[in-house]
Amino acid sequence: MKQAVFANPKKRSLEARYANHFAVGHNLVEFILSFGQQFEPQDKPVMHTKIITPPVYAKAILKTLNLAVVEFEASCGRIPEPKRSTP
Repeated sequence: MKQAVFANPKKRSLEARYANHFAVGHNLVEFILSFGQQFEPQDKPVMHTKIITPPVYAKAILKTLNLAVVEFEASCGRIPEPKRSTP
């Protein structure tokens, strides 16, 4: 992995957020990836992070995530499919 460049050089770490709810949208020029938390199926998810990126980088994210899943499954075993899909 390449060395990260931080937006604030004085702060050498990134904020980590847990996400178990995801939404993806797009228009002609960008993809919108939204992340949040949903604790009970009947609860409304609480969205906390949105990433907006051009289609070429959305495809790069997909490729990178797919490679990471393949590597994880090769070393740790198959990941089961989710019991429910999030819209």
